[in-house]
Order: sequence, then C-alpha cells, then structure tokens
Amino acid sequence: MLNKEITLETLDQLSNSEVINTLTSVKGIGVWTAEMFLVFSQSREDVLSILDVGLQRGAKWLYSTEDGKKALIEKGAKMGTISFTCVPLSMGGCQPWVGNKLPDLR
Repeated sequence: MLNKEITLETLDQLSNSEVINTLTSVKGIGVWTAEMFLVFSQSREDVLSILDVGLQRGAKWLYSTEDGKKALIEKGAKMGTISFTCVPLSMGGCQPWVGNKLPDLR
C-alpha cells in the first residue's frame, strides 16, 4: 500500500485479528472497513461485523429486541462463533444463516 508500509499480498497469511490490526493502523481505515476487506477481498467466512448496521437491524428484527448489536454479541457468545454464509436467493440477495450448516432450501 502507500509508502510500502503494508503489503496486501501478505495479509492472507495473517489471522483475522492480525489483518484488522494491520489495516486499522492506516489512518482512515477503521474496524468495519477491515472486516469488510476480510469478508469480500479475502473470502473469510468466519468474520461477523457487529459494527455493520445492516446486521444490527437484522438481529433487531430476528430477535425482537431494541439493541441489535447487543443481540449479535450475546448470540455469538452462546454459540462460541458465528459465521454467515450467503445463499443466493431468487430475488438476487443473500440470506445470512447462523452456523456452519446451510438450510435445506428445497
């Protein structure tokens, strides 16, 4: 990257937290941006951005609560880990599924 401080090619060898720490050391890159980089550029399926407003709204609706962020944190603690896998739907979107087993959509 700029000034040769971060080599993007080596980030795939680092853990998620190491990538986040590395990227957020650059002025202007925050945790959410680093998490989105992990999900979309590194194809890491084990990243859940609790800072993502869309996920917070989904959790708020799904768990019938006023605080979606808190619900994501609590559910994640109960399950140990949360991973979201996108399953293409006929409407062209992605549906988050909690856990590592995809639902039967037949």
